[in-house]
Amino acid sequence: MPLEFLRDVHADGVTRRGFLGAAALAACSSALAACGMDSGGMGIGVNLPAGVTANGATTQISLATQAGLATTGAWLIIPNANRSLIVINLGGNSYRALSAVCTHQGCLIAGIANTTIECNCHGSRFTTAGAVVNGPASSPLAQFAAVHDAVANTVTVSA
Repeated sequence: MPLEFLRDVHADGVTRRGFLGAAALAACSSALAACGMDSGGMGIGVNLPAGVTANGATTQISLATQAGLATTGAWLIIPNANRSLIVINLGGNSYRALSAVCTHQGCLIAGIANTTIECNCHGSRFTTAGAVVNGPASSPLAQFAAVHDAVANTVTVSA
């Protein structure tokens, strides 16, 4: 695959500058590939909260580990390379999962205050059902299926 910065290739071979540039690019690419995935299969720099596993479109939360989420009104933000979520305990073993990415400019949601989901980047606010309370966001937060399993003591979120 030709690289743009190797334009200084001569008929008799690659120049020192071209070789060093290609070597540096290869070293950086190898380093990024080696450290780009963590044990959960997520992208670069993603650290899931304790007791949370993610595999493709499915995220599972252990309520034994995330015991605070078992309380009505509690919430948990789960940053994820594929899909960041905010999971809310609605009470009665019912949970709601919404995108934790603001629909205005893609900032990660800060949390919930007084039953309103807040984005600190530009001031957008959403209901705990994901509807816009005030902008600049004009679209609601995406909602995902959240299923509580009392036997396994988990909440599973799927697309």
